[in-house]
Amino acid sequence: MLALFIIYPIFAVVRLSMSSDGSISVDVYRELFNRPRYLRAITNSVWLGAVVATISTAIGFLFAFAIYRGGIKGRRFFQAIAILPIISPPFMFALSVILLFGRNGLITARLLGLDTGGIFGLPGLILVQTVNLFPIAYLTLSGILQGIDPDLETGAMNLGASRFTVFRTITLPLSKPGLLASWMVVFVTSMTDFGNPIMIGGSFDVLSVQAYMEFTGMGNLPRGAALAVLLLVPTVLVYFMQKAVLRRGSYATITGKSSRRGRPNTGPAMRALLTSFCVFMTGVVVLFYGTIIVGSFVRLWGVNWSLTLDHFSYSWDVGFVTLYRTILLALIATPITAIMGTVIAFLMMRKVFPGRNALGILSMLSYAIPGTAIGIGYVL
Repeated sequence: MLALFIIYPIFAVVRLSMSSDGSISVDVYRELFNRPRYLRAITNSVWLGAVVATISTAIGFLFAFAIYRGGIKGRRFFQAIAILPIISPPFMFALSVILLFGRNGLITARLLGLDTGGIFGLPGLILVQTVNLFPIAYLTLSGILQGIDPDLETGAMNLGASRFTVFRTITLPLSKPGLLASWMVVFVTSMTDFGNPIMIGGSFDVLSVQAYMEFTGMGNLPRGAALAVLLLVPTVLVYFMQKAVLRRGSYATITGKSSRRGRPNTGPAMRALLTSFCVFMTGVVVLFYGTIIVGSFVRLWGVNWSLTLDHFSYSWDVGFVTLYRTILLALIATPITAIMGTVIAFLMMRKVFPGRNALGILSMLSYAIPGTAIGIGYVL
């Protein structure tokens, strides 16, 4: 299965990127590194991925800590809101940001009277991708925090340790594997994101968009394949860096039967800060969703605010077949990917066998290549 769904298309893309008149050549890569536009796309992609991964991981950890260690109220509500961005199309938040902060945006133009398109480019991408991807870090770190035996923290506090000392010496070190895993997944997801950069990236070139343009717009398949292959390099490097860091320490906890009572909470002041933080992030998510919902009923955003159902009628007439095919593909792909993911996760976590690291790398590689490149690989 891995050979069919991962190895073959990746091999086909790599082979295409090194083909020149029927012979093997690296001329395409030499051309890429000699053109400032493509070098800029490479550095932009890595920089964007690193910034978004760092911010998203920090937000995800604070959100998870507030819910599972902070003792805040409304935890179930915050949990429900936190996972909503995962089930939304990537470009949806980009559209929402344009409607709010674009040149004719509700906030920038209507409320502040500004005529600016500054949201396009790096600032807009950081904002959109952070809101869109922090739930990935939150879900990963939620499992990590729930897996930490609260008796360890309670025992430390009973021995006189302050809450901050418990956090610094117990909670944070035991969360390190989750923090690194979250950072890596968000980094890869940010680098391969296509929907948000194509909508709000502006002049900020990234590899995923450049690869797509080479494939579909320029018709230069070898160059597009080479750009897709370059997306793999940071992924592999980050994967080995994560393994190297985790190999330097042990993060397992060996205890007796865990007690879920007496989970240490934060103090009143910190609890208020964490609650305010969760309310703010939840408000941002709700604002983005609300903008899309309101915009779907408005006749012409920024010009005619009268309500209408014409957009839904048009979408149903034009997009019914597309919607049907999308649902059908999801119904077919979901069980296959769920089964494969479960098997791979079981083998990676519970078994020791030759090629275990290679299996982990292969599992991430398909995630790091744009879907367009994978599709080209299947066709080839």
